[in-house]
Amino acid sequence: MKSLNEYLNEISRLFEAESFSEARALIIEASDRHPSAAEPWWLYMLCSRYLKNDEELIATGVPIDSDLNYQEARKLASDEEKKRFDRVRRKIGERAVEKMKLCIEAKDGSITRRWQNRLSENKVYAKRHAAPLAFAEAAQASNFFSSLPSENIEKFTAAVKVIEASGDKNTLADLNREKEALYTRIFEKIKAAKAPSDTLLSHFKTITVIAPERREPALTILKLYDTALPEGELYTLCYYQAHETAESEEEKRTLERQASERLNRGLRDTKRAALDALRKKFDSLTNKDSDPDTPELLRKLGRELEAFAGFEDADALRARVFDRADAIEKKQKRKKFTKRFTIVGSSVAAIVIALLLFIEIIPSIKISQAEEMMAKGNYADAVEILGSIEGYRRTPELLSEARYALALEHAESGRAFEAYVLFNALGSYRDSAERLDALDGALDAIKAGDTLTFGSYEQNDSRGDRVEPIEWIVLHRDGDVLFMISRYVLDADQMQKDPAKYTGFWEPTELCEWLNGKFADKAFGSAEKSLFAAPSDLTPNQPLTKPLFFLSRHEYELFYKSDKITEDGGYADGIAYPTKAAAKDRELELYNGACSWWLRDQGFSWNYASYVNPYGKVNIYETSIGHQGVRPCVRVDIGK
Repeated sequence: MKSLNEYLNEISRLFEAESFSEARALIIEASDRHPSAAEPWWLYMLCSRYLKNDEELIATGVPIDSDLNYQEARKLASDEEKKRFDRVRRKIGERAVEKMKLCIEAKDGSITRRWQNRLSENKVYAKRHAAPLAFAEAAQASNFFSSLPSENIEKFTAAVKVIEASGDKNTLADLNREKEALYTRIFEKIKAAKAPSDTLLSHFKTITVIAPERREPALTILKLYDTALPEGELYTLCYYQAHETAESEEEKRTLERQASERLNRGLRDTKRAALDALRKKFDSLTNKDSDPDTPELLRKLGRELEAFAGFEDADALRARVFDRADAIEKKQKRKKFTKRFTIVGSSVAAIVIALLLFIEIIPSIKISQAEEMMAKGNYADAVEILGSIEGYRRTPELLSEARYALALEHAESGRAFEAYVLFNALGSYRDSAERLDALDGALDAIKAGDTLTFGSYEQNDSRGDRVEPIEWIVLHRDGDVLFMISRYVLDADQMQKDPAKYTGFWEPTELCEWLNGKFADKAFGSAEKSLFAAPSDLTPNQPLTKPLFFLSRHEYELFYKSDKITEDGGYADGIAYPTKAAAKDRELELYNGACSWWLRDQGFSWNYASYVNPYGKVNIYETSIGHQGVRPCVRVDIGK
């Protein structure tokens, strides 16, 4: 039988030659022959990571505390071996601290988080370096001192408390310096702003966290509302910040007077804009005196103008509208019974005006916009506008009309699936049922590889909360059921924020709950959800019960395996690109525009999950708290 030293010499030779497969087999044999020896377990840990020696292990900075091979080696180690193992463990911690500090200086967020996680797993060094770790946490929360997202404010504040309690003067000085620099940068952005916005709200929230005693930002933002409607969270926060930090009672009264003046002026400007829109609508209708529907449309316009009684020339305009309706009706020799409503009183309290603004005026403006879009044949935009005011009394009929016209447009242009979705939602409206039956032949032609649109989600990130149709690629067809995956990465998030709660199964994860909850509600209406088919899992031991899911490794191989191989050994067809909105996620790493995206399988151990990297290759070495792209799958039944 070989001695332990003979085994170790031969294993060392194989390591140098990078023959790790042969070395692994020899290590197992050495462990079986010398079961009380610690060195084979240590070498197996190196071999499993494709490392030649201790120095290469230290250079990785990857903690070894939770490695089962390390734990077994530590149990069997002699005193000298324990000293050696502890030295390596200590050096790994030092390496992690060094790399993390360099990444903080370079403001590289995703890499810092990786080294921060590694250092946290090294229990000895997590205690010794509490202040640098907290500084990294503060840097992560504040996007490396460029802004402070609202969801990270508590995390940032907690990290600051740890630094202040640590007594680490150097780290505290670093933090104060960065906070002052952040305040200066953000205040300059606030001063440069031309109008209120969500970005400005984020800047102000950051300012109130890092410098709550300073009132100049609030006063600067309030000046913007001299030409904007005083409403929303930003205005409220700035007003109360300025009011609470006012230096005298007189200054408080001045702020209160300015707020009242801004509200009254803002309401007047909004009503004036709404009245101008109705005036333009009247001008367009007066040119359609041969249309038999014109008198009734004019009377509807007159009833809308009742909301403006006593305001500027609204009463005179309303009289002209009804006179014109009567004249056209008389000219056409048609008699109709007209109901007229009046609003008693000429003065309305400010609260009533505010309610009127949001309940009647704004929906009325959007109705006018939608009608204008429909007149131009732009039915898709009309459907989107009307979908934002579905509760308004005039919306249902107009929305059905727009959806019907858009469905006809899709059917005529060969987009049978999109037409099917709309006709199915319309139910018994006009001849929708007959139109639906007529699509059978075109629906039968849908095949794997086709691109369809289904649902909508924010993707372009260019028009506020505007949403765009989601594109899907058909991966497989089973009778009337289409198995589809989104063409683009639509969002990004962690599989499970707490790795201790990750079980290796997809459906208990927080990301699954979000995908089938908030995402589904935002992306699909009730009519679209009714087309979801029961989930069917092509992967053993991973039962699916919810309609939205990610691909498994088995399904990825099944649908994407091809001869088009990338330089990293992945499948070229599996490379995915994020939408503009998804690409804004700072945690999502991009390579040549492509990004990684989650699969639903467990990775190589219990707290790791699988994903496809930006080169189309499956990777099983990512913790569940990693940040990867969201590329949902769904099964849709077009036979319902």
